[in-house]
Amino acid sequence: MNHGSFISSEQLYILGKENTFTSRAMVKDYLSGDRIQCLCCQKPYTNLAAHLWRAHGIHSRDYKRAFNIPVCAALEGTTSLEQMRAKLKSNPKAIEHSASSTVGPLSLRAMR
Repeated sequence: MNHGSFISSEQLYILGKENTFTSRAMVKDYLSGDRIQCLCCQKPYTNLAAHLWRAHGIHSRDYKRAFNIPVCAALEGTTSLEQMRAKLKSNPKAIEHSASSTVGPLSLRAMR
């Protein structure tokens, strides 16, 4: 799959069948770095969810379902997650705002 090409549900299903995670340890290892490799185009990203939506037209929940990644797992690099947690801790209003809004690729971008 090329970078920047939209992926159909059928293509995502096929990719998932070929590359599905079979254990929690595999998922943990996959999500453990500062960048997470897109399994569609093989490029690494600090915010994979935003990339999936912009470049491939895929929602993160569909990607997680296809590759057997838990729904609660963040598709965000470890450093980026730590920075976001620190921001939320230092600004209680941001926590209130994030809890009351719909979380998705576009709303996460607005939180930065």
